[in-house]
Amino acid sequence: MLPIYLRALFVLFFVPILLGFASGCCKDNDRETLIGSWQMTQIHYQLTGEVGHEPSNIARPIVLTFNDQNQITGQTIEHTLTANYQTDNDSQLEITNINATGTDQNLWGKKLLIALGNTSSYSRKCNELRIYYNKGLEYIKFERQE
Repeated sequence: MLPIYLRALFVLFFVPILLGFASGCCKDNDRETLIGSWQMTQIHYQLTGEVGHEPSNIARPIVLTFNDQNQITGQTIEHTLTANYQTDNDSQLEITNINATGTDQNLWGKKLLIALGNTSSYSRKCNELRIYYNKGLEYIKFERQE
């Protein structure tokens, strides 16, 4: 049996390290790159606390792909889109030159285009991306796609 001080050292130092590896070493303030594909999963209205979820009756999910050339390509429920983006070290996000092949009749797709045209910032934690718009009062939540 190990002496009590060795057991205490194990618990204090090695368990947190092991848990860090198990959780993928994500940090609360993780500001990783936007590069990759992201599926829209929720809309949050921070003033009212209301949360909108992806409708179950849509033909396809909304997915945006950010590349390392500061370009976005994606699909809404009914159309495709392209745009440019710019970020800085303070998580500010500006999306410009938004071009869509049409306007979705579904509120879910319409809300995405409104949000993209009014972005202010983003936050990233592991496989979750939040794009804030409407002066930061609302955000769209995305989950990373493999």
